Amino acid sequence: MKKTIKSLIIVCFSTSQILFCSLPSHANNNALPQVGVSAIIDSITEDQAKIAYAEYLDNLLKQEEIRLMSSIIYCEAGNQCEAGKQAVGIVVMNRVASNDFKNDIQSVIYEPNQFSPVTDGSLVKALAMYDEGGLPQECIDAALYCLDNNKTVIYNGIEIDMSPYLFFSRNLKNERITIQDHEFR
Repeated sequence: MKKTIKSLIIVCFSTSQILFCSLPSHANNNALPQVGVSAIIDSITEDQAKIAYAEYLDNLLKQEEIRLMSSIIYCEAGNQCEAGKQAVGIVVMNRVASNDFKNDIQSVIYEPNQFSPVTDGSLVKALAMYDEGGLPQECIDAALYCLDNNKTVIYNGIEIDMSPYLFFSRNLKNERITIQDHEFR
């Protein structure tokens, strides 16, 4: 027989986040706060609660990746065309996949001397804009496109495979391709 636990699902309506909390077996419904309480589950197994919590954490990670990727795209390519925005995001994802860089988005972006918006403070401002709902939708769309593991962009009617590119700049030595104002290699 599987061990069951009484759990409380709390929905934070301002952020649409769900929190799972174990309750003592003697807790009763009248003792629980009513604001933000979605449901009491009396027969959830411990394994089900762990899976639900893991899914919740995975969703939080994805939301933070969207936030961070959207913000770095805004800082680096906010004034560029759709392909330029997507290409910048793809470079970040290529670095995550590369053995030459860290293996997660946050570490790649915050790697010292890699992205000037990190050091000049503009990334912090962009993150705040995202949190306030002020970041342009095109940057968020480009982030979603990249996070969905797309590796091509369409620029001037030509499909470009961006999978080999790990660097971009406005003035890059040995560039192999230029998309609007950015050079890539």
